[in-house]
Amino acid sequence: MIDVSEQSPVHPGGGKSPRRMAWWILGGCGVLVAAYTGYWFFLAQQLRAGAAQWIKVHAQEGIDIRHEGDALSGFPLAVRLTLRQPVAASDDKRRPFVWRGQRAAVSIAPWRPATIKIAVGGAQELGVVSQGKTTTWRGQARRADLSISGALGGSTMLKMRLEALDMAESAHNRRFRIEHGRLDFTRKAAAKPDEKTPSRTWSLSASGVQLPETLSLPLGHVFSRIVFDGSLLGEPPRTLDPRQLLAWRDAGGTLDVKALEVVYGPLDLKTDGTVALDEQLQPVGAFTAKVQGFIEVIGALRARNLIKPNAALTASLVLGALAKSPAPGERPRLDIALSVQNSKFYVGPVPLAKVPFIRWEAMAP
Repeated sequence: MIDVSEQSPVHPGGGKSPRRMAWWILGGCGVLVAAYTGYWFFLAQQLRAGAAQWIKVHAQEGIDIRHEGDALSGFPLAVRLTLRQPVAASDDKRRPFVWRGQRAAVSIAPWRPATIKIAVGGAQELGVVSQGKTTTWRGQARRADLSISGALGGSTMLKMRLEALDMAESAHNRRFRIEHGRLDFTRKAAAKPDEKTPSRTWSLSASGVQLPETLSLPLGHVFSRIVFDGSLLGEPPRTLDPRQLLAWRDAGGTLDVKALEVVYGPLDLKTDGTVALDEQLQPVGAFTAKVQGFIEVIGALRARNLIKPNAALTASLVLGALAKSPAPGERPRLDIALSVQNSKFYVGPVPLAKVPFIRWEAMAP
């Protein structure tokens, strides 16, 4: 008689026992966890070293960045370096400033280490020095994030997000606020960029923008909505030096405005077009636009003596005649060409306002 109680269990296919397979699986998972943990700590140390090097490089450029200590966190889904009480100061004579924040968090995702995110939400303080006097702005930001990515081929992508940024300057009772803000910027690498090659692209939107009341603005100080989508064709100049601007213009450089939307007081504007530089390096442009609230805008410009009474009357009559009859409950809408040429801004055939002459040499470093 055969004693089956002492025989080893037989498994189909001659495979290993379930217990042994479980140990192999657990062992493999342990190796993966240990490898990932080591990789996380490697990235953490690289991030800390990179931040220190970044601070050192900017110190050589005149921007002093300090903090009261740092801490690493975020395991396992992120590598985060938090700087406590960061301060950045510049002694540049052209634009000296001092910024203080509550914290600055620099983070990367382990599976996407080429993308760096910086968050500086919370309490903010900005001091700007002008003519020997320091103007200090204090406030809060519910969200203030910046993301920088390096792509293959040398392209760079930047994304900025703002929510409930509210800054006030008490000495002159000024306030600056943005409810929501978004900026996407891409610098594209190209061997020989030309007039058909976008070298820079922007996509910007903002809502609930309140500017300081000390600014002299014709339609109030609140922009309900601003949208801009555009691209720069050709390799742009590195500075605003007139010679570099001239070379860019002669190479066919232009600004392609794919969409520009502004809701500002009574004005509701949607337009697209192209901007270039003329022989005197002054902006010229041609746009197609849909405009509502133009009668109110003309009245506001006239009230502030920004256009002459005769020009205001002519503009009101001509543009009113060109406007489309509104549907019930809607304002008249004007579908018309906008242009800038010969230092004048035209709405259709009507020259509405002068465009200030830009002296680039005064703006160049």
